[in-house]
Amino acid sequence: MNLASALLWAAWPAVLARRAVLFSIGLCFFLPRLCLAFLLKGSAAFKSPSVWNICQHSLCGKHVFSVIVGLYAPYSATVGATITCLSENGAEGTMEDWPWLRNPFDSVHAVCLANFAELVTGCAVTFALDSLPQQGLKGRGIVSAISCEYLKKARGSLTCSCHIKIPREAGRHAIKVEATIRDSSFESCATFTGSWTVDITAEKSKSS
Repeated sequence: MNLASALLWAAWPAVLARRAVLFSIGLCFFLPRLCLAFLLKGSAAFKSPSVWNICQHSLCGKHVFSVIVGLYAPYSATVGATITCLSENGAEGTMEDWPWLRNPFDSVHAVCLANFAELVTGCAVTFALDSLPQQGLKGRGIVSAISCEYLKKARGSLTCSCHIKIPREAGRHAIKVEATIRDSSFESCATFTGSWTVDITAEKSKSS
């Protein structure tokens, strides 16, 4: 272990404290808005589009959203990623390079990178599916396969971004979501592909 890694390990309690403070601040702004959204929209307020809309316009809201994602996917949360951008067309997230995420070759572990990309692409797909009721549809999906190609050793602050297009026709669809992980120099460190099976159906009208 080099000196830099030792210092980062020593800073871990401070990192946890900072995250707790940011989450606490964000929660104070998030909860009242969520309650108001529930009164106006009902259970739709708890879907990802509504929750993200509240979080992105709240102080420290993106930290709150990332914690919520971590509660739904505890394993994915172990990489400590933060979702920074989310829409029907894609998502973006950031991840810091911590010693406990590294391999023996002094770079971010390969499986950690795949986990990071799977988290970001999963948020994108979930958001897009949760947005379908606006078009009179509903959908659900599950990952059927993932693959990751490593282009260079990943170090430092990392950003993962993806673009998606969810079908708008009822039926079972096989879609692929591609993501790229870049370092602070904007060089590509890895590319990720997630294959999803998506079922889309028409929503029943309230009168039927």
